[in-house]
Amino acid sequence: MAATMNCPYCGKLTDPRLDACPHCGVPLRARPPAPAAAKQAPRSTPPRNAPSGQQCRNCSAPVRDGDIICARCGVNLLTGEKIAAEQASGGPGTLKLVAGGLAAVAAVLIVGAIAYVALRDPVAQAKQLARAGNMLEGINVLDAHLSRHQDDPEAWKTLGIFKWQTNDYPGAAEALDQAANLRPDDVETGLMAAVTANRLSGEIGRALQREALSRLAENHPENTRIQYMYALLLGATGDPEAEAAQLEKLIAATGDGQYRDDLGVAEALAGNLDAAKATLDAAPAGGDTGTARGLVASLLGDQAKAELELVGALESGTSIQALANARLGMLLMSQGRFEEALPRLRDAKNADPAIEVAEFFFALGLQANGLNTEALQAFDRIEVAKGEYADEAAVQMALLFLDQADLSRAQESLRKATAAGGESAKLSTIQGKVYLAQGDLAQAQQSFRLAISRDPAYAPAHLENGLLYVARNQLSDGLGELRRYLELVGAGTQGVRYAEIEMLVNQLQQTVDGTAGSTSLAAAGGV
Repeated sequence: MAATMNCPYCGKLTDPRLDACPHCGVPLRARPPAPAAAKQAPRSTPPRNAPSGQQCRNCSAPVRDGDIICARCGVNLLTGEKIAAEQASGGPGTLKLVAGGLAAVAAVLIVGAIAYVALRDPVAQAKQLARAGNMLEGINVLDAHLSRHQDDPEAWKTLGIFKWQTNDYPGAAEALDQAANLRPDDVETGLMAAVTANRLSGEIGRALQREALSRLAENHPENTRIQYMYALLLGATGDPEAEAAQLEKLIAATGDGQYRDDLGVAEALAGNLDAAKATLDAAPAGGDTGTARGLVASLLGDQAKAELELVGALESGTSIQALANARLGMLLMSQGRFEEALPRLRDAKNADPAIEVAEFFFALGLQANGLNTEALQAFDRIEVAKGEYADEAAVQMALLFLDQADLSRAQESLRKATAAGGESAKLSTIQGKVYLAQGDLAQAQQSFRLAISRDPAYAPAHLENGLLYVARNQLSDGLGELRRYLELVGAGTQGVRYAEIEMLVNQLQQTVDGTAGSTSLAAAGGV
């Protein structure tokens, strides 16, 4: 291998057999002197370390023995050529090097500045962590910051978004509510708070959602979308009077009759049926108006008109088709038209799973049509979902299990109903029937009395209590309860069963009056 040498100009290793350095271009071999080499006057004082008489032929600067390049002017002392003049004179090459160096320094400074800002700004730091996949660490940074600075709306908003993304909806709702409180004019944050609160069940979620939309409605009276959303929320949270008042303000401000459908329904739900009818009669024609008229007619007890309006709305097209089908199905169920009701309720349930009443009545329709296995599955889904009808679904499951003589599963379903907040007269009545089937007459009677105390107008509780009194030979008490049952249900409403209980009452009366012998109680079989 050939020996190497250091370039006398740039100091890098190179091959001495080359004419010039491949790194900097300096000639490595001696050449004849240039014919027109410039002559300079000799300097009078040579440097201390240079032999007398040795100086650069170009600038007369003293040079040392063995030098090839003049340190002062850059001329090759062997050839007389000026090497790398461009670089030595500060030309474009130098500028490029300097610019490159400055760019590198600037990049370092920018990165450093970003890191500094991120460390100083916890929101920026948290976002940087989230982008890097460390969402939980970003949440910790924000929590630590907000423990000291609770008045930072951007930190609260970012925390809410992060918690939403990690499925912590209660935490997200709380954080976004804090952000919306600090920025009441921020529509985006307010709507995010309302949407997040909607993911929460129970009173807390409804209260947070109502607060968020109330705040937005107050701060943005010109925003009809927000005003309308707030009105609907008022109705959904059980305040139809406030919903009607909000819709009236909206109609007065916009002159838009499209809100009259909702106003009519709100007035009906508030119990002002005459006003609701007048409002809907003045509303523009359309499928939604027909649906609303059908709802009001059903509340007024005009079932024929309700069915006509709802069928017409579904045929002409309505944006609330699921609701129309649900109401029509429920109407048909109340008339005992179970086969007709079932497809209506199925369509409503499939079109909008959020309409829980449709799914519940669909399960009732399955039960009414004798499809008990399918009904049990449907009720079980409702109970597991822990929605609005969870307790009632569990009660219906208990009734189905009781009919199948599966007392342990019936009792378990009743426990689920109670755990879900159930305290209806129907629940207590079925509980009494379970006790009765188990032979515990005292507990059964206590349950029937509890049912009556919960709802004195619940006819089945009076019937079961009366029959149990009769079975225990307390004829006067039994007679009073059975007569109350007949009063509540009304003649003709229960068909043969009504006639059967009426006959029993007459027999009991004869027995109490002493005008007949012992009365057979074989008819007292329960309901």
